[in-house]
Amino acid sequence: MTTSYAHEHHLATLAVHRAALLTTRVLAATNKGTTTKSDASPVTIADFGSQALLIHALYTHFPNDTFVGEESSSTLRADPALLEAIWTLVSTTHHSDDILGSIPSREEMLRVINLGGSGEGGAHRARMDVRSY
Repeated sequence: MTTSYAHEHHLATLAVHRAALLTTRVLAATNKGTTTKSDASPVTIADFGSQALLIHALYTHFPNDTFVGEESSSTLRADPALLEAIWTLVSTTHHSDDILGSIPSREEMLRVINLGGSGEGGAHRARMDVRSY
């Protein structure tokens, strides 16, 4: 039995396109919104914003899936100005196809960022009880 993933592919393509719209806006800006995380690695508002958009779009349609992301909301919770800059980008970046939905609040944006593993990326995923495919 062959399973078609056309619907999943379509949604993922739209999500990546919307994240690309956000990162393009950041690249065009004078201030790229770069900050340093606690591990001394750089992170930009595009990193946080694209993670939020991607995970939210996929989680909305596939709530039982798990996600791997690099960023954590802790940096944003500690920096209200950075949080506001990212929220402005995320809440104003839309795709012409509205089936992805939009993130309704700053708090929801922070929550979906953490669905990527709270900044632990693949280490978080490896510890989860994940079903085999």
